[in-house]
Amino acid sequence: MPKMLAVQIDNLWKKYGDIEALKGVSLQVRKGEIFGLLGPNGAGKSTLMSCLLGLVEPDKGTIKLLGRDVNDGVKRKIGFCPQDILLYNRLTGRENIWFFSTLYHVSQKDFAIQLQRLIKLLDMKDFIDRRVESLSGGMKRRINLAASLIHNPELLILDEPTVGLDPEARREFWSFIRLIKKEGKTVLLSTHYMDEAEELCDRVAIIDKGEIKAVGSPQELVERYGGLKYLVIHVPTIYIDVAINKLAHLGVKLEAGQLVKRTEVPEKDLREIMKFAQSEKIPIRRIEIKNPDLEDVFLNIAGRRLQGNE
Repeated sequence: MPKMLAVQIDNLWKKYGDIEALKGVSLQVRKGEIFGLLGPNGAGKSTLMSCLLGLVEPDKGTIKLLGRDVNDGVKRKIGFCPQDILLYNRLTGRENIWFFSTLYHVSQKDFAIQLQRLIKLLDMKDFIDRRVESLSGGMKRRINLAASLIHNPELLILDEPTVGLDPEARREFWSFIRLIKKEGKTVLLSTHYMDEAEELCDRVAIIDKGEIKAVGSPQELVERYGGLKYLVIHVPTIYIDVAINKLAHLGVKLEAGQLVKRTEVPEKDLREIMKFAQSEKIPIRRIEIKNPDLEDVFLNIAGRRLQGNE
């Protein structure tokens, strides 16, 4: 296996009864990158994560992490931060992190050094010695993340790391992930948030119904699968049915509750729609010209919207 790969997955299959959770999944994650698994709930992300961690045995296929088999002593070089916060509420943040450090046999000296580094990296000074039960969701996420990093792993695996966080806390958490990457670590994360994959990941794999549908940087995927620019026409909710009936002949369609026109000439079509709407007294509030994004990539690949499947 090439030295530059942190993760190599070849033809991975997993079936639960009649349900095929993974169908021939093959992936390569390069060392030092942030790699995202983007897909709706039930796509196979968690099953794939469980296979990588050695918690689930695949029916077929091979996995190599940092050049070694999953069960070949490589787990000490991996950090895992689960979707659910696994902390003891009546312990402080420091005590929780110390507990997890003992599971990796981290020495007291190394623990002290690593903890000080993580307190600074994750900005935990103000709450590291408070009981977890008194912390906000974002603070708990940082303690959880620190616990997965205390043994200084080379590969960090994050399962839906920002679920339940408000937008500000999510963006703050993204900044911590970028700092971890700057330290030379490889990050593999699963998410069903399109903006998270676009903002954070160097490369993304689109996964749906247990299959990898496409792999590339967010920009590459948008260029390859995103399709045309489009107009989003905003009207009062009570006028949506009237507007779609009157604007349908101009190519306007209803997508996820919005009036949309996909076009190669957005400025020209915008003027045409506005002129027709004025003549028909359709109360358009505004029209936006939008570039395609990963949401459109998923729509064009899977035939449905990602966010509608959360």
